[in-house]
Amino acid sequence: MEEFLELNNIPYFGSGVKATFLGTSKLLSKKIFRSRRLPVIEDIFVDKIIWRKNKKKILENIADKIGWPCLIKDTGGTDSRGIYKINGRTQVEKALNKAVSAHAGVIIEKFISQAYEVICLAVGNINPIAYEPVALINKPGIYTAELKDSSKIKTEIPVNLPAKIIKKIKKIAAQAHKALGCRTFSRSDVLVKNGKIYLLEVDIHPGFREISPASISAAYAGESMNQLFLKFYKLVKQSL
Repeated sequence: MEEFLELNNIPYFGSGVKATFLGTSKLLSKKIFRSRRLPVIEDIFVDKIIWRKNKKKILENIADKIGWPCLIKDTGGTDSRGIYKINGRTQVEKALNKAVSAHAGVIIEKFISQAYEVICLAVGNINPIAYEPVALINKPGIYTAELKDSSKIKTEIPVNLPAKIIKKIKKIAAQAHKALGCRTFSRSDVLVKNGKIYLLEVDIHPGFREISPASISAAYAGESMNQLFLKFYKLVKQSL
């Protein structure tokens, strides 16, 4: 859809074709984040061919490099879709057989337990501004897309973090937005544990319902949805 709009010079709210392509690939986006020295979690990439040829070696690498518990994530999409949590070695082979059959490729990533999850909205084109982060404060675990889209999600703003950590999160969100070539807006998902920050992913198509973290950030900044979308409109005009 974005490609059609761009080919026909039709303005729209969104990050653009290239940013959408990169942002919806966990594999590509993490490579870009690493190249910009952004703090991503260690992972291993596996697809069907790699898995069939090197099962034993991959299982050894997971045990040595990632450890338990770990997450198996579909490389495509955002917002906690296609995620399996693995608690030990006995589960991982069966889970990988299932995952590589269902998805084009997966990444195996260390699970950061008891972490504080924070979402940070970035708005802008060349020089994005990061809004005040919003924390998700339900019981620690995996925040699925269904949970994030429901009224069951609990949030807090301002977040319960030191000022210097909040400043770093906002800087990372702005840098990640620029690294993917986003325009108009994006939303970074971040974990914080023991003062260490981990960039999970950037959602290039965040929601803006009243309960959405992005909307909560705007409201905290004193902006109504009309004002926020007027800002988006001006940013779209600048990018034409």
